[in-house]
Amino acid sequence: DYDLLLAGLSADNNTPEHILLLWPLDAAPGAEHLGESETLAFFSLLHLAQSLGDKDWTSVKIGAVSDSGNLSCASLTGACRVISQEFAGMACRHFEISLPGTDRDTASLEALAAQVVEELLSGAGETRVAFRDSRRWTQELDPVTMEVGPTRLREHGVYLITGGLGAAATVVARRLARDFQAKLVLVGRTPVPSASEWDAALERLDAGDETSRKIRTLQELQRLGAEVLPLQADITNKEEMEAVRRAALERFGAVHGVIHAAGVLSDGPLQTKTDETAHRVLDAKVRGALVLDRVFGDSGLDFGNGV
Repeated sequence: DYDLLLAGLSADNNTPEHILLLWPLDAAPGAEHLGESETLAFFSLLHLAQSLGDKDWTSVKIGAVSDSGNLSCASLTGACRVISQEFAGMACRHFEISLPGTDRDTASLEALAAQVVEELLSGAGETRVAFRDSRRWTQELDPVTMEVGPTRLREHGVYLITGGLGAAATVVARRLARDFQAKLVLVGRTPVPSASEWDAALERLDAGDETSRKIRTLQELQRLGAEVLPLQADITNKEEMEAVRRAALERFGAVHGVIHAAGVLSDGPLQTKTDETAHRVLDAKVRGALVLDRVFGDSGLDFGNGV
């Protein structure tokens, strides 16, 4: 659709300098509407940038607008950062607004619209800008000194880590094993042989085999002091994750914390990114986080963190 739109503009000799993307405002909030929100927000912006790139219209300034009450549109900020980095001359910014309530009046809407248009035309550089009650807020990162204080991590605590035995998950698991002798529930997409089969599998498999690497990592965690329970599940599948919760409770009696380290790496230029590859990346992090919240949200966890 964007290709057709830009082709029509080109035929009329109209090359846009500024574009306001308002489709995300039509996205309904809530986890049950995530697919619709992704289509209207992230993928709409992705397709727009790709179509502009195809026509080499990379001097355009884009403002993607979403309602602050719809957290499923938060991926717009990341998309804007990548677009601005990968397309020389193109500036993409995410504007969060708070739409008036059901009693919204024309004057309030007109004032909000004027504020957004003024921001787009201003040439300011912040990727993310939030408008709250006529005030403009921007995000800044300042260095802080971390003070060592009491930890919420328990000695011999039970911690579920998604991402199985991937790089990020393994780093976290080693720390928990070494410093807290934790009981670790390691959830991954691919199965690992049962502990009784590890020695035979290591004799049979090449040293560089992925299963061999996972077994050696599990043995290392045990030597560091951990108890390990590797489980196979799709992090985006609520029923499979409920089965993981039951298995963890049956084995260890509790789950004290969840660390969401699952992720799909799909490097490559945004211009050639397909919906399929983008969905795989988003599903692991976004849908996975929503499923974890639904499965463990009422469990009285000490914490739940994302990596």
